[in-house]
Amino acid sequence: MTDLTNMTVLLTGAAGGIGRSMAEIFVAAGARLALADIEDTKTLAENLGPEHRAYRIDLSDPEDIKQTIPRIGAEMGIDIVINNAGLGIVFPAVQVDVDDWDKTFAINLRAPWLVAAAAFPFLKRSGRGRIINMASQAGTVAIEEHAAYGASKAGLINLTKVQA
Repeated sequence: MTDLTNMTVLLTGAAGGIGRSMAEIFVAAGARLALADIEDTKTLAENLGPEHRAYRIDLSDPEDIKQTIPRIGAEMGIDIVINNAGLGIVFPAVQVDVDDWDKTFAINLRAPWLVAAAAFPFLKRSGRGRIINMASQAGTVAIEEHAAYGASKAGLINLTKVQA
């Protein structure tokens, strides 16, 4: 396993199952964690140890991202961003549900872009900055009833290539 001692990992979607599992793995590798989620991650942070912190963030709100990510960077530094938060509203392409489409894109595509942009000065300052965007097979293979989800994850895959 890679040694992440003295590195801070900003993990979005930390309250979910995948986020919690990733948090445990990063702690085992020696990382400090900034656990970011709209749900409460305070207990998770406390259980992982005193060097880890919980941050409430609404990733559907660009202003909240603009305020919270720099605060995390100022308080902890940011060496690695894991854009793990995701929204899996599924519906067929022929069903027009603009609200669900917009919610899906806000969390799955816009938020990773804004989080990375807000974290960039801290990633650059660290000299070892990394951005990891969690995509999905649905971004490369058409899956029935995954119109918005698949399109958002395909966009995230392309965004990741552009960011590289």
